[in-house]
Amino acid sequence: MLTLAACAVLAMAAWLCRRHSVRVAHERRNLLGSLAPLFDAPPDRGVDRAGFATLTGRYRACPIHLSLLADSLAFRRLPQLWCRIEVRVPIAGTQALAVLRRSTNVEFYSPAADMPARHEVPVGWPQDTLVRGTAQSRPLLDRLTAPAGKLLADPRLKEILVTPRGLRISIQACEGERGAYLLMRGNRFAYEQISPQNLLKTLDAAVDLSAALQYQEPCDARLPAQP
Repeated sequence: MLTLAACAVLAMAAWLCRRHSVRVAHERRNLLGSLAPLFDAPPDRGVDRAGFATLTGRYRACPIHLSLLADSLAFRRLPQLWCRIEVRVPIAGTQALAVLRRSTNVEFYSPAADMPARHEVPVGWPQDTLVRGTAQSRPLLDRLTAPAGKLLADPRLKEILVTPRGLRISIQACEGERGAYLLMRGNRFAYEQISPQNLLKTLDAAVDLSAALQYQEPCDARLPAQP
């Protein structure tokens, strides 16, 4: 009788775990669904290796890739779910630059730690910013200093990465639930916080910044009327 009861308990636990896994997988696959209408045309939808949704398409005529990344490595900080906005437009030059806010030295998703040059924080930028780049990246930082101000004013910003292949912005999409983290160190996120209203300004700022770094008009600029 005891054996049967134990088997029943184990079976119920397995069923509950399975149901939870299915629910989480469904939530992750659909996290960016509300952002799809922002694109110029229906974007390509995908799923990364962690089961999080991705979107690839055009916004204001610029090629954009949206993805999500869970981060729980920082000590004594709630897990973070970062939204990464990639503007896949070539940037003039051959240098790369990484700008990190509130660095904890465990940003596994950023190449900043591998970059050889460390720059002083420009005047007007938050002083909790880490700026690193390739050997000859100072001119790139000079070009970035003024137009990056709008992004750096957002406390949710985590990273600005500029490479010859384009621009990537990482911003907080939502934070882990405190109860789940304190009790079991679990990564349970309030997914309902991810909405177009929370990310639209950052998306626009990313497109504008990529245009500024290319020394050209924004991607949606109209041609002047013929005289």
